[in-house]
Amino acid sequence: MSRVFFKRLCKSYGDNEVVKDFSIEIEDGEFITFLGPSGCGKTTSLRMVAGFVRPTSGEIIIGDSIVSSPASRIFIQPEDRKLGMVFQSYAVWPHMNVFNNIAYPLRIKKEQKSVIAKKVEKILDLVDMSELGKRFPSELSGGQQQRVALARALVMEPEVLLLDEPLSNLDAKLREDMRIEIKELQKKTGITIIFVTHDQMEAMLMSDRVVVMEKGVIHQVGDPVSIYQNPANFFVAGFIGTANFIKPGHLDEIGYRSAKTCMVRPEDIVLDKEKGRYRGTVAQKMFIGEGFLYVIDFRGDALKVKALPTQQYDPGSEVGMDFSKVLCLNI
Repeated sequence: MSRVFFKRLCKSYGDNEVVKDFSIEIEDGEFITFLGPSGCGKTTSLRMVAGFVRPTSGEIIIGDSIVSSPASRIFIQPEDRKLGMVFQSYAVWPHMNVFNNIAYPLRIKKEQKSVIAKKVEKILDLVDMSELGKRFPSELSGGQQQRVALARALVMEPEVLLLDEPLSNLDAKLREDMRIEIKELQKKTGITIIFVTHDQMEAMLMSDRVVVMEKGVIHQVGDPVSIYQNPANFFVAGFIGTANFIKPGHLDEIGYRSAKTCMVRPEDIVLDKEKGRYRGTVAQKMFIGEGFLYVIDFRGDALKVKALPTQQYDPGSEVGMDFSKVLCLNI
């Protein structure tokens, strides 16, 4: 497996700079996610690693080899980078059965039949599809088709696996199952994974580290817990999870007066009919399965609050609130 280095990577299309001074080091065996809204440059960054897009400047190093460096006139072709890639669409051949879909890249490399059979059977076992080798894609579920795509990427024994929003075409339950399967797959193989998604929940659940991007710029890199609990700036605070932004003047604690913005998460607000340092009015009440999500009118700020099923308050009623954790952002 390999480490991946991005050194001051930039990509421009004319005057449009879509990736700006992108620098990060990905450790061997790490699961790292490029996360951000559409147009933030995450997919372009991934495609530069793959070799599908040439950088304007900077360097990409995989293992000990420079694979892209415009200044040094180095560009290694995609097929020579020892990478596996899985796209948003499954891209499985409909006229080939599972075995032949997975075997296809090995046949292109002109591997011996006995070697192909051994490698495909090994990968089928790895993705828990040993009994499905003779089935065609039309006979598989969406999750199974995605496993075929993963198996085909892994059969070439890549040093790095690139995943470009591979779960976005699956329904909610399948997405949940595939998140677990991909993490298990990484645990078994120890492969380095670069994952691209706009789904913050996906990034938080699956990643060792998350790279939060906007408009081609990295805003923060860190493990999911630190990014959620200590966002670097206003953008990260608002993009990761649900954030309530409160005007500091609405909080009477001395420690908040110097802050430009105060943020509190929905789960860090405690509601009580009678008690509470602050008072607010219930504007909306929504059932979310594990409890209720309330929108509380607090001095002109609309605060989202998560509460237990036993905590029921009618719209229009007054409630007390305490904030168990408030983060001050001087930005």
